[in-house]
Amino acid sequence: IVMSVSPCVQREAARTSHYSREEIAELDWSGALPDFALLKAQWRKAVGEARRFIELLPEEEVGHAVLNQNGVVFHNTPEQLQNDLDEQSIRFHRGHIGGAWPQMKIQ
Repeated sequence: IVMSVSPCVQREAARTSHYSREEIAELDWSGALPDFALLKAQWRKAVGEARRFIELLPEEEVGHAVLNQNGVVFHNTPEQLQNDLDEQSIRFHRGHIGGAWPQMKIQ
C-alpha cells in the first residue's frame, strides 16, 4: 500500500529505527525468533523501496492515498508506479476524519 509521505518522515524513520538483537529477542513472536540479519536486510530493502516511491510521487500529493485507475489502493513496484504516472492512470485520494473509503468506478 502506498501513501505519499514527506521525504523527511521517511528519512527520520530510517534514521531512528535501530534495534539491538536483544531488543528483537524480547518481542513476543508468534513463532520462532526470526534471523536478525534477515530482518535487517528486509528493513533496508523496504527503506530503499520507500525512497524510490517518495522520489516518484508529486510533492503536492503528500498525505494522499495513491490509487490505481480503478480506485483501488496502489500496491505494486516503484517501476509500475512510474509507468502508471507516465500514463496518468494514478489517482490521489485526500482522506479526512470521519470520511469513508472511496469506491471509484470508471463508467
